[in-house]
Amino acid sequence: MNIQKKAKFTPHWFKYINVQRKHIWVDEKIAKEGYRIFYKNRITTSKIKVAFFLDGVFYPSTTGESYHIRNLLEEISKRKVESFLFRCYRGWENSEVYKKFGFNSVCIDPTIFYDNLDVVNYLLVTNKITSVVFDTAEVVLHQGAYFKNKSSVKIIYDVTNVDHLLSKMGGLNKKTVNAQIKDLYEADKYIDIYWVKTQNDKQQLLKLGINPEKLKYRVVGINVPTINTPKKQHLVKTIRAVYLGNMYYPPNIGALETIDKTIKECKEHGVVLSVSVIGEGDLKKLSLKYPHIKFLGECKDVIPTLRKYHLAFACPSYGSGISMKILDYMAAGLPIIANSVGVRGHSEKIRRCVLIGKNDRLYECVEKIATHPAIYNKLSSEGYRYVVDNFNIKIKINKYIEDIKKLG
Repeated sequence: MNIQKKAKFTPHWFKYINVQRKHIWVDEKIAKEGYRIFYKNRITTSKIKVAFFLDGVFYPSTTGESYHIRNLLEEISKRKVESFLFRCYRGWENSEVYKKFGFNSVCIDPTIFYDNLDVVNYLLVTNKITSVVFDTAEVVLHQGAYFKNKSSVKIIYDVTNVDHLLSKMGGLNKKTVNAQIKDLYEADKYIDIYWVKTQNDKQQLLKLGINPEKLKYRVVGINVPTINTPKKQHLVKTIRAVYLGNMYYPPNIGALETIDKTIKECKEHGVVLSVSVIGEGDLKKLSLKYPHIKFLGECKDVIPTLRKYHLAFACPSYGSGISMKILDYMAAGLPIIANSVGVRGHSEKIRRCVLIGKNDRLYECVEKIATHPAIYNKLSSEGYRYVVDNFNIKIKINKYIEDIKKLG
């Protein structure tokens, strides 16, 4: 078997993660089959078998795509549909973590994952995979088209963001944006279903001429813990706030400017605000630029950690798709202060659960929460109820399962 030394393909989003993460390989030898580790955690008699392909940070996950996929895999496996994670494994996490999940995991070396597709296809065929889920149009073109032609699997595109919209918002050049639109057009002929997270993204895809029969509005789902939302009679002198997000990702880095200004404005108005940021990034550089913000780095137990704070910020500088971080905040019972981008993709009901303000006026929201315990309690309880009613994975999984079964 010809195993290449270096992967030729790199996803466009790879620049937004820490590629220098510590490697935890125990054995550097590549198995003859072309993958390192295979955990068969749950075997069913189901003829429907689905595989999710994922690169990037997976565990520990905080918010976003990896967390969403993990929740889907866990719930799908409980519904007697055999589910697999085909993981582009770069050695960033100890492979032992995959033993504890309820789904099957195949950890594949990057040189195999992207550039020895005959090996990966062999794994799909031998495990009788019927549907494959990808998270960008470019990987549908690179991997999905090959698998569809070789083994006739069904292709699902899980649309967390519409890439060309996000690139346009981020100020990328027209050539890049047009190339992403071209990728989507070319990938469309291989895609059987789009799982779209917001109605706005669905409309954007319709404008491009995507067949409406393929577009399925499927919201993200999270595991919502059972908690008692706090009831406060008064708040402490120092308000401890948190921001959750990958600090290699430009929209989250953009949020730091807003948070830094809010801290200073609060101080001028007699409110002491302390803000911690959870998420990987160039923390040394960011700490020097924003000395008033505490950068904590990676966090393994997100919800328990969030519950140590009084409130949370959701103020990225731009974004497409649905804002996921506020779901984690709400699940922890935290009141949320957001800008308009921070609540994107949500229904108007969100306005009952979040204080929304302009970037240069968010200090007013902090002041309101700090001086009115009743507002704090209302936001905390209604936010928790919002996520329970609208994003509980145990309920939302039914539509996903329905789609997978229809594909056969």
